[in-house]
Amino acid sequence: MNIRILTTIALLLLILYPAMAQEKVHLVHGMGGGQADLLAIDEYFESHWNFSELFMKRHGYDTHKGVANSSTLLMDELSDKGSRNHILIAHSMGGPNARWTHKLNPNYFGGIISLCSPHGGATIANNLKSGDFEDFLTEVGIKGTSGLQHTTEFRAYAFIDWALEVYGYFFGTKSLPDFKTTLSSTLDLVLKKVKAIVLSDETEASLTTNSPDMNTLRSYNMNIPMIALWGNENYPTTLRMIGSQLTNDYMVGLGETTDEQIVDAFDGLHDWFNDEYNVKLAWSTKWYLPWFTKNAYARSAADLKVAVDFWGGEFQDGLNLMTGAKRKVLQYYTKQELLCGATQLKKVPNIDDGDDWIPPNSDCIYVTRTYSRYVWVTTASDGLIPKDSQIAMPGINSNCIVPLDGVNHQEAKKSWKTVIALDGIFRGSHSDPRNKYFFKLD
Repeated sequence: MNIRILTTIALLLLILYPAMAQEKVHLVHGMGGGQADLLAIDEYFESHWNFSELFMKRHGYDTHKGVANSSTLLMDELSDKGSRNHILIAHSMGGPNARWTHKLNPNYFGGIISLCSPHGGATIANNLKSGDFEDFLTEVGIKGTSGLQHTTEFRAYAFIDWALEVYGYFFGTKSLPDFKTTLSSTLDLVLKKVKAIVLSDETEASLTTNSPDMNTLRSYNMNIPMIALWGNENYPTTLRMIGSQLTNDYMVGLGETTDEQIVDAFDGLHDWFNDEYNVKLAWSTKWYLPWFTKNAYARSAADLKVAVDFWGGEFQDGLNLMTGAKRKVLQYYTKQELLCGATQLKKVPNIDDGDDWIPPNSDCIYVTRTYSRYVWVTTASDGLIPKDSQIAMPGINSNCIVPLDGVNHQEAKKSWKTVIALDGIFRGSHSDPRNKYFFKLD
């Protein structure tokens, strides 16, 4: 009788939790994060798949010691819980940390799903280390306030309410000073937070694209089932990521985003400068004003135009440059040229247009030559990490590279598109040839 009862209980458990007999899933946060970072993913599967806490586990560990050293802490966290049958979902820096953990000991997990991870390093870390990011913030403070006096009162339509809210969030006050002071204080805070709180010197150096840690991982093929979910955010990518960082909602509902408010705010900022520019430009053409007054308005309009252009596109271009989404690449191209022998081009009369230089017909041929040049390109990114770095896991199958369209680096932790993609993976939508059914849990 007791055996029958135990058998019945076991069957019920298998019905309620069909995946528990196969694998466990571990959630690993990224740089500066904690166990709560991937709470939205955990709660989705707990409610939609009846995953118990034992099935899907969120882990916390210190990420301020660089990839190699942080990975040993992650390994300690997984030591009594990991298995070659387990799946690891890793966000951001958690991806390289997980791969280094596998390099140290492959027994802690048998497959990985990375989420917006800098497998090829993070260009923003290069620019923080070199000081270029600080120089960029200085440029923001100069160009972004061009044409304004220090005491200028700032009222920028859609921007003003958001500015009050964010300034109050950072500085504990709802009293917004003039724009120059507001922008200067905020930029200084951004630099301090990024440098001192999120990135330690050790982690900053470790995540640079040419660091020893990244060079080691660049040649390390885990040779296990792996999937890369990469963020493919809409323009303006980095602004949207910053907006998501400032949004307190920990889970995004179906069809919702967390990044529109900041985009609207900066559109309002651009519109305000553009309106001021047009006003000054109009006054500079009034016939009844003395020349020195019109010149003063013209100079003011020219200064304001710098800010208009900056907030209208240069700002996001600069952010793209800092994150590596905008870069110089070597481009090869061909061109047909007329190649002549020893006989030089000779001048012959042209009845219609006067003298012309033409080659002798008998001594010239057309040849195709290949040239190279560097051109600026902007690649897809999640607002922080370019696509090529997010998918740079050696040995990954092309079928296992999955875009999260309209999702940025911060949004990926809580976006409905992330959980829908994971849901599909667990139902078999993407399979790795090494083990076609490894990620299939239903």
